[in-house]
Amino acid sequence: MLQFRILCNNYVARGRLLAEHGLSLWIERNGTSILFDAGQTDVWLRNAHTLGLKPESANAVVLSHGHYDHCGGLEHFPFQESSAMVYVTPQAFQKKLTLDANGAYRDIGMPWRLGDSPESEGRVASTEGKTEILPGVWTLGNIGSYNSFESVQDCFFTEEGAERVPDHMEDEQILVVKDGDGLAIFSGCSHRGVVNCVEHVRACFPGKKILSLVAGMHLNGEGPERIQKTLEYFSQSDLQKVIPLHCTGITAAAQLKQALGSRCALGAVGDKIDLS
Repeated sequence: MLQFRILCNNYVARGRLLAEHGLSLWIERNGTSILFDAGQTDVWLRNAHTLGLKPESANAVVLSHGHYDHCGGLEHFPFQESSAMVYVTPQAFQKKLTLDANGAYRDIGMPWRLGDSPESEGRVASTEGKTEILPGVWTLGNIGSYNSFESVQDCFFTEEGAERVPDHMEDEQILVVKDGDGLAIFSGCSHRGVVNCVEHVRACFPGKKILSLVAGMHLNGEGPERIQKTLEYFSQSDLQKVIPLHCTGITAAAQLKQALGSRCALGAVGDKIDLS
């Protein structure tokens, strides 16, 4: 059985829970628990406690990339009570900037750093490429380009020495979980393109059927052509469940729901969704 709870998302639809711009999921599969991303503050932890979950029981923590709204809340993880390793690409610790509309650079990188707390020492594992972190659970980096309509937004930058250069989001990684005879994909923001993410999984797991996708799709603010081609791709795909979250944006999420009908579910903080 594969299911997940939404601990942090941009939207909340029930009392006693909190929302913020960020993402955090509690994934459960056959007695194994994974914390996927940690939002930007302690919101994910407070919601977990409200929902009766025990974050210290996580078997692994996976960070999708090095932006504050996915990694900031890691400082609140109960390392002292847990034996879980944190799986993250080494590039996630690079300087991360965004160029605002007024021409100012803003730091959007990971506020948490190795050694910030003694309890986290030795608990971070670098992942690159295809890495099996638990039986039937993989992180998948080095996401390729498989189409002409998806590219990383040009507002993101990193630093090479004293020079600011475009950030191609090479730190981004996907979580892939075996679900029966198929696969489930979890993506934090899909900066390199949500279609590219799915196609990269197909390339890395040839012959395996992809059953579901749970993702921030970073379609908020994208042009109509990219959104339309994304809608066409998923309409023609055989994915059984598509769950847009976080940076997908309300408009694009509604369009996905309209295009996919019962194959698409819209989730809010606190929702428990079965994928199997």
